[in-house]
Amino acid sequence: MWIFTTFGFFSVVQKKPQDDFLTVRARDPKDLDRLRKNIPTLGPTELKGGDYCCRAKVSRAAFAAGLATIASEISYDNFKNAVHKTMGSRRSRIYHDVWTAALQIQTEGI
Repeated sequence: MWIFTTFGFFSVVQKKPQDDFLTVRARDPKDLDRLRKNIPTLGPTELKGGDYCCRAKVSRAAFAAGLATIASEISYDNFKNAVHKTMGSRRSRIYHDVWTAALQIQTEGI
């Protein structure tokens, strides 16, 4: 699952079938630090190679509760503008590029 928020971008997976936890991956360790505001039990950031440089483990229950908190705190009427206010123009442009790419789903019926 990819999650774009006003404070970070995350990829969340269950790395192995036997894992009883989720792995939250990020491209910037500061994104994981900001996520801990809503998920305080998110494990320590592990810096590794690969397509996501930063990882942390968390229980499914804690992750679900954190997502519920994040959802309950939405107060903006335009996500891209909110990202610009909280993360700045560079992150806002990157998110906009993703938005533009995903628009193809709608316009091309993919």
